[in-house]
Amino acid sequence: MLVYTLPYLEQENLYRQVRRYPTISAAVTGGVLPYKLPYARCPSDVDEPENPRYCNYRGSMGPQCNFGPCGYDPYQRYCNGTDTEPTEPLTPPALDGYPFSPNWGDTTDPNQVRGLFNRGGALISLASVTDGLSNTLMIGEMLPYRNVSYRFSTSDSGWANWDGGSNPASTIVPINYAISPNDYGLINFTSCAVNCPDGPAHCIWNWSLSWAFKSNHPGGANFVFGDASVRFVSDSIDYKTYQYLGCRNDGQLANLP
Repeated sequence: MLVYTLPYLEQENLYRQVRRYPTISAAVTGGVLPYKLPYARCPSDVDEPENPRYCNYRGSMGPQCNFGPCGYDPYQRYCNGTDTEPTEPLTPPALDGYPFSPNWGDTTDPNQVRGLFNRGGALISLASVTDGLSNTLMIGEMLPYRNVSYRFSTSDSGWANWDGGSNPASTIVPINYAISPNDYGLINFTSCAVNCPDGPAHCIWNWSLSWAFKSNHPGGANFVFGDASVRFVSDSIDYKTYQYLGCRNDGQLANLP
């Protein structure tokens, strides 16, 4: 979760205040959160710029499985490392170097986490980034209003919330995959048919697609790599390269062109 990055971003005091509480919810009750981070918003995102809950950056789960609620998960097969549907060959081919992973990073086992962040609480060390810090994505851009976890969250913690897609994103979905911020129908938490009247392919409620990196920059998004360098990654990047940049320990050579 992004709370753990605060000491590295000149927010040690805020980090200590949050850590005084046993849970994020308790920090909200105590008045520490929500907090408007000075670096949280990209100037290109003009949607509620003063909202302290919103942040344009999230941690990378890498090619973590990310099953959604709508029965439409076109990129799920790419988190397995092997082709699970041989009658319909993968395009691109299956990716070697990493096996199946728990959905959404819901695990406390760091060996089952592909990237540097997860939702389940597994502790990931920089020493575990055996592919090299300069070759591994750590944090990337996102658009809060195109993510259901921000748009309809009942938590006031916002960017500090551990749940949902407020913090992690999977690289199995291409950069800047189109999500409609208005396609949420009558907002029934149990019905994709109600929430996605135009279908699940670009629906904000289908988190198998909305928990992804995206920006308002034409042609790509900015990412922080494990070595703290910031680079713009094109949304036309080779799909296989993108997955290997997301995974911290696949043993495959992947460099930006």
